[in-house]
Amino acid sequence: MDDTKQSQPDKPLCQKCGVNECYSYPMGETVVYTKYCSPCRLEDDLARDAKVSEEARRRAEEEITKRLNRVIPRLYQRAEITDLPDALRDTVRNLDGGKGMYLFGAVGCGKTHSLCAIAKHYIRCGIKSVVFWNWEHFLKTHRAKGADGYGVADKFLVDTAAAEILLIDDIGGNSKEASDDELEKLYLVFNNRVSNCLPTFFSSNRNPEEIGELYDQRIVSRIHGHCEIIGLEGRDRRIEKMLF
Repeated sequence: MDDTKQSQPDKPLCQKCGVNECYSYPMGETVVYTKYCSPCRLEDDLARDAKVSEEARRRAEEEITKRLNRVIPRLYQRAEITDLPDALRDTVRNLDGGKGMYLFGAVGCGKTHSLCAIAKHYIRCGIKSVVFWNWEHFLKTHRAKGADGYGVADKFLVDTAAAEILLIDDIGGNSKEASDDELEKLYLVFNNRVSNCLPTFFSSNRNPEEIGELYDQRIVSRIHGHCEIIGLEGRDRRIEKMLF
């Protein structure tokens, strides 16, 4: 009886490290060898996953930048949540579900800047539907026709109907231009959002009681019930920048 053992072919070495034997697995009656050993395969898998994660992060940042550019007026692109006073920043971060905010104060005290910083905060938190409207712009252009065939008033209703976060800047800035029909649209929008627990943020030169006298007590009632009311103090920051 021939006890001589047939020599087995040497297992191929890893093409990456050149030290370890290649990873192998059976396929039928044969054995298949991969190019790399198990440690190098794992290292490659981790590197590939990291590359995919980095690419996903880059694409997410690009999408966030596009949304920021669409939502926030160019003048306020640099507004950040860290710019806000501590108490205001903490209030934003601890709002109950469905509750918004009403910011009021003198001209130039930073209301629009604060509103844009809040918008940017929510966009970066992953909220996909953040809508910013300037109320005075709406009043002045509500009869104009957009390229899509909607009037501005119709676009206002469409944009604000289901937005996860709605921010309306400068409400009550020029009360004489608001018609009963426009005020009714504002009420319908706000009331619908309250009913569906969708947060709405306002900024104004006037306190809520003044808005009630100028506009509609129903709007003020819902502001008191569904918004944190915060008065901002300070000088006109625009004038201070010019002087200093």
